[in-house]
Amino acid sequence: MSLRAVRLFIKLSRPFFLLGAALVYALGVGIANYLGVTVDWGLYLLGQAWVTTMQLATHYFNEYFDSPADAANTNRTLFSGGSGALGEDGLPREVALWAGIAALTGAASITVMLMRAVGPNPALVLVMTLIFLGALFYSIPPFNIPACSL
Repeated sequence: MSLRAVRLFIKLSRPFFLLGAALVYALGVGIANYLGVTVDWGLYLLGQAWVTTMQLATHYFNEYFDSPADAANTNRTLFSGGSGALGEDGLPREVALWAGIAALTGAASITVMLMRAVGPNPALVLVMTLIFLGALFYSIPPFNIPACSL
């Protein structure tokens, strides 16, 4: 693997967005701490790892499914048009797909660790499920199912 490929993969991962989410997550924990909640740093790190892997999966799947449209975009910005890491001059499109699958696998493993650490918590399950569904619906296009005729 070349250094150029590593740089493109880092670009594909969008580290500034990852940093932003980590700061927002830390802010939430800081507010809870300020309000008197005792912070379990092991759970904090597990939660941050889960958020980061879900965000990575969203980035990778979004890049994979949007790459044909992103390639045609001549006005790419930090917030629109993809990362520019995929395509003829970049990484193969399949890299994003497999990276997304790997990130979701990591998120699933972290989910098991969180559920074991916290125990049955319906609020946690609801929030994590909504985040998972939101990430999938944001990044993966709907299925094209032909209408049935009667």
